[in-house]
Amino acid sequence: MKEGWERTVPPMQLDITQIHDMITPVFPRKKVVAAERIGTGLSNTNYKIRLEGSAEPYVLRLFRKGLEIAEKELAIIQRVRQTGPSVKHTVIYCQRLKRRPCLFTRTIMA
Repeated sequence: MKEGWERTVPPMQLDITQIHDMITPVFPRKKVVAAERIGTGLSNTNYKIRLEGSAEPYVLRLFRKGLEIAEKELAIIQRVRQTGPSVKHTVIYCQRLKRRPCLFTRTIMA
């Protein structure tokens, strides 16, 4: 649907300290040990983050538009999770952190 479109604003550039500050309400006792921006989405910014003591990475998805877009994506993830066992999404959090709608997920391929 958005084939050939270009990104209208640059992706958010966050350092590990900023990401740690954002996730503290969700993971208050965890330290971010690695973070890298992933994907080249047209609107949102995605970071793969690794937390101290966690084997699997998380994805922090920051939505440029409103919380309703994050909630819509959350509903899609929940629907996909119900349809089959091949992909397991664990949604950790969906809300505004530091005035930015975001979603934390872990995806495990079965």
